[in-house]
Amino acid sequence: MLESGIGRAHNLHIASLPDFKLPADLSASRRYYEEDIIDPFIELSGPGRVRVPAGPGIGVNPVEERIARASVRADVFRAP
Repeated sequence: MLESGIGRAHNLHIASLPDFKLPADLSASRRYYEEDIIDPFIELSGPGRVRVPAGPGIGVNPVEERIARASVRADVFRAP
């Protein structure tokens, strides 16, 4: 199952943990998507290498406009 950059960023962080032995398929965003829903995109840093995003949180920023364009449906949940 292909992941957006949000899931991919999480997986990169998990795969970088000591003693983690079974990482998911991790690759550059552009391998699967013309435009991912994050900024910056996940890019290869060398042959067979992907850097773990170093920014705050998961290291990437979701871009709401791209998420809206990629969405088929949206629901809003509010506290009662």
